[in-house]
Amino acid sequence: VEPVDPVDPVDPVEPMRPRNISRVAVQLDDERNLFRDGSDFTKRTIFFTPASSGKATMIVNAPGIASVEQMILVGCSKGDLVNGCVSVDFIGGAREEIEVVFAEPYEGPIDVIALAEVKGGDSDEA
Repeated sequence: VEPVDPVDPVDPVEPMRPRNISRVAVQLDDERNLFRDGSDFTKRTIFFTPASSGKATMIVNAPGIASVEQMILVGCSKGDLVNGCVSVDFIGGAREEIEVVFAEPYEGPIDVIALAEVKGGDSDEA
């Protein structure tokens, strides 16, 4: 996984989203993550099983007591980087393994969400 220059934090889905496209959360079952190298806190491998198939934007957050901060990704082993997130095709029921590279080292817990775009609405369900 080769890191790229970090991008400015931007809503990963909202820029230029047509009004007839809605976002829906993709259920990620059995989510796990680990450091492959205990001394490199910029890299994390994320495992999960998506409940449905399709293209989605995977967002990694650092949960806090008072707020949640989006982790900016600068590298990934699968999919494409889009505004600091991973755009990836999922196959429902198939176990996924994606290594991500953070813009800055982070040792704490993470939350992973995936948002898919669907035609036919103008309100978010996620």
